[in-house]
Amino acid sequence: MSFNIIPKNCNNILIDFNKISNIKSIYDNENEIYKCKSYYNILKQKEDELFYLSNLEKDKESSLNLSFLKEKIDLLCEIKNLNDYENPIFFDMLEIFSNLSIDFSSEKGESPYRILSLSNEIIGIEQIFKYKIGNNISITHKKIDNDFLNNDSIPNHFVFINLIDFLNEKLPLSTIIIYILFILQLKLKNNGMLIMKLENFKNKLHYEFTYILTNVFEKIWLCKPITNAFHKKEKYLFCRSFNNKKIMFKHIEKINLLENPISSKSIFGETEFLPYYFVNKLNELEVILGQSNLEAIQEIINFYINNNVFEKLETIKRNNLQKCLQILSKHNLPITNNLYKKNNIFLGAEASTQLSTV
Repeated sequence: MSFNIIPKNCNNILIDFNKISNIKSIYDNENEIYKCKSYYNILKQKEDELFYLSNLEKDKESSLNLSFLKEKIDLLCEIKNLNDYENPIFFDMLEIFSNLSIDFSSEKGESPYRILSLSNEIIGIEQIFKYKIGNNISITHKKIDNDFLNNDSIPNHFVFINLIDFLNEKLPLSTIIIYILFILQLKLKNNGMLIMKLENFKNKLHYEFTYILTNVFEKIWLCKPITNAFHKKEKYLFCRSFNNKKIMFKHIEKINLLENPISSKSIFGETEFLPYYFVNKLNELEVILGQSNLEAIQEIINFYINNNVFEKLETIKRNNLQKCLQILSKHNLPITNNLYKKNNIFLGAEASTQLSTV
């Protein structure tokens, strides 16, 4: 697992839409790699190799396929066999709240705890907050639309955003980022919290967006929970203590994000430079997590090519089972699958004892 603090910045943020509009014609590719080019080039090679192998599967009879291998090394697959909670978001957020010591006990009052979810992963969000707070919660699930931005509503205590779902809307990244900043200013109360799920920091817009968040939140962590498989690029930004007075928008009346999307390579402008320490720190964290990602992908490729690795896979399965038992025990989650307990041949004496006592 990996939990890293991103450097705090203390500036007021001004988003000038005239400034953005003036530079949008200069850039024709907002997805251009900004930093860590070597890592992204190697990652593309590995992903292309996986794609090539997956195409070979169609013409090859094998008991060992890529989906099977990814499932075998994924810790969550064992958790699903042991417990009723099987949504990946539930366990990822449970690990984040636990490792960062986020306490919700003070939120169990008469007024409902309000959560805004901009994600397709509805079940996991509901499960984690019911588990942490109880039934006195109010969850709003929304998708991208202009009416939502113009809708007055009570600010939320917590916002969850899946940036990966946003990108599937086929909107420019610059438009998505500005939309999210609107959401935070209008829909998140002061001292509120944000968790954002994303894949990488590939271009300058990702860096600028993260820089803005470090100015409007008191503390930000870049998180890769142990329950999130390292062969996936997914990671989380956890942001605590929002200050909506730190961000301002200029010429906002000219913007209709969905009908006239903004496509720009920079939110601030062509001549703006991000602090070197901030950029270098973000590069360092991206490379650390990226190395684990590359190693996990290479392990899957090696397993597939060798084709006779069932013994090692069973060792991984046993190790994952032990980790799952520790996670469930740490969070006081019951093991509800009795059939799995009785029939699983990979449980040794020590593990069987743990199962019977949890």
